[in-house]
Amino acid sequence: MVPQEREGMRALVREVIREALADAKKGKGSGSSAPAIAVEPVRIANDADLEALVRRIVDLMRDPATAARIEAGSLRFRLAGPAQAVAAVPTDKLLSGLVNERAIDALPEGATLLLATTAVVTPLARDRARQRRISLERAR
Repeated sequence: MVPQEREGMRALVREVIREALADAKKGKGSGSSAPAIAVEPVRIANDADLEALVRRIVDLMRDPATAARIEAGSLRFRLAGPAQAVAAVPTDKLLSGLVNERAIDALPEGATLLLATTAVVTPLARDRARQRRISLERAR
């Protein structure tokens, strides 16, 4: 990711969070009953995780009902702490060859998949990994 793209991504995340906080503060003064709050834990360990979060928020905002929940503050995101640590694929075994959506579906959501430099990931597998918040990392 180019530094300008990274800064643009960070600015977008800051803007989304700022708007969500402003909308949540506006909703506090109303006399209506508060909707149930759902909290989605998020793990951000690298730029790929950050990009996956932004893409997830963009996808969620496409649904008007979900967008309204985010804007109202009834759907929130929280950094996952040690208690919510996500299991990673053991790093002693690199995945090589062709990586398809079945390989991604076999992993727990939010996992990290370590790929050999020769591994080829299909476009559908990349999309599925993004949907399931699975990080794809190349071995060096």
